Amino acid sequence: MTALFVDSFTREIPVYTVSVTEIPETGLVLRLGAHVGNLWQLTAENNFFENSELPVIVATRGYSAQSSAGHVKVLADYHGEQTRIRTHVVGIHGFHWMNKKSLRALGNPMEILVLRPGTNIRSVHTHAGRGSGPYPAWHSNPATADAAAMALEILSEIRPSSVFIAEGQSDYVQAWELSAQWDQYRDNPEFCIEFPAEHRAEMFTPAKLFERALWYRGTKSVDEIDVHETRGLLYIYCNLIFASGGTGGDWPKSLLSDSMRAVLGDEIFSLAGHMMTDLSDEGWTLHGKIAYDDLYIEAMHEDGLTRSWGRLDGTPEMIEVVRGACEMHDVASGNGESE
Repeated sequence: MTALFVDSFTREIPVYTVSVTEIPETGLVLRLGAHVGNLWQLTAENNFFENSELPVIVATRGYSAQSSAGHVKVLADYHGEQTRIRTHVVGIHGFHWMNKKSLRALGNPMEILVLRPGTNIRSVHTHAGRGSGPYPAWHSNPATADAAAMALEILSEIRPSSVFIAEGQSDYVQAWELSAQWDQYRDNPEFCIEFPAEHRAEMFTPAKLFERALWYRGTKSVDEIDVHETRGLLYIYCNLIFASGGTGGDWPKSLLSDSMRAVLGDEIFSLAGHMMTDLSDEGWTLHGKIAYDDLYIEAMHEDGLTRSWGRLDGTPEMIEVVRGACEMHDVASGNGESE
């Protein structure tokens, strides 16, 4: 099935056509069809883009600049949740910003809103308008930008079936409203849609997504990727997540994104246990030592490779579980006793 995809992760707010497939109870896979422009270009004529046939997919992640007030924000009031579908993209193919354009699972799934066919896009008239006519004219001012942002908050509350996308800087805010004709919400208030089944579903099993998420986290923490050493880091991650189950440990939250935890749900701890067993079969073991009452851990492979972690943080119960999984050795100092 073809859909429009609006990506809010850049201030350009690009719009693509994509083919969409679904993995039941998991999420969607998007394959790039073509780049059709951005929201400015789509609404250049009459401040409006009429879309009569395609569902619209909006990435909710937004954008926030690190060195300025530049931003993109998606506003969708919770009262309108039944008029759209909130889910995740777990796989992508062909997008220009991918290092490799082949089909792959996302280590950090993308939360999206799926809007019904017939959803149109219109410009919201703010102080950032540059067109002629009776609408507000361009006015660069931080206080005015704040007033425009407040107007969008109000609009999202009084039009809960609409989704608003705002783009701006410290001195301006411009926006677009995505909504269908009002009678569609009246006649069919609850929206549901079925996408074709993904034919490469084996790439997006919970186990594959979990491994991809930990790999994504592990490769971000090193300057140069060594596949063998990174698997030692994954072994440590699995031990920390598995030990957090029932002990109040925060390691799932620290190591997995909010979206990945939402996709995997309660399976996280069992997935960690299975992957930990697989890595153990590969020759990885967990080692620890006590120094000044702190537990220091590392993964060691049977070929002698070591992947250090350092001092372990967590609840006392969780640390005790990890300690039980370690081969204790080499007491450096402090009150610890070797085991």
